[in-house]
Amino acid sequence: MPQRFILCLSILLLLTQNTAIASSVYPIASQVDQIAYFRVGFPTNEVTMMIKLVDVDRIQEARNMLKTGQPTKSVIGKIIKTAAAYNPPWHYQLDPTSINFFELATEVCDADPNWVEENLSDICNAALPNCVWCPWNSQLLSEVQVKLNYLPLVTKLKHTP
Repeated sequence: MPQRFILCLSILLLLTQNTAIASSVYPIASQVDQIAYFRVGFPTNEVTMMIKLVDVDRIQEARNMLKTGQPTKSVIGKIIKTAAAYNPPWHYQLDPTSINFFELATEVCDADPNWVEENLSDICNAALPNCVWCPWNSQLLSEVQVKLNYLPLVTKLKHTP
């Protein structure tokens, strides 16, 4: 009985602290929310990454660009040198609070996503000062929903001695 209580308490704690494991990405129907995820493409090298938007105005701007079918603005934001569960296989992410869209930017913040990955130790120093990244060829591809899956974590907790 005490093990079951501890298991339930652990699950409740994880749910309230929002420390789940992201398991998969699915297309999303348009909805109003305060967090949204978007797939960003880089046509010159055919790679993609995910961004997380937390600003309601940015979310609406991104949705509007996708709705018109002409996302003419590129993505700009500050790099965080840690992986995000919603952004595999990259070992970095854009700070959701810093993300914006631009039409023109200086060349000093332009870089290829693969180059950023390979030079991550130099990012925010000699490369991409102040951690600002503005890949000129980035473009929004789609909005996606990140589905959180608590089941693998529950299974691990159940089998703990």
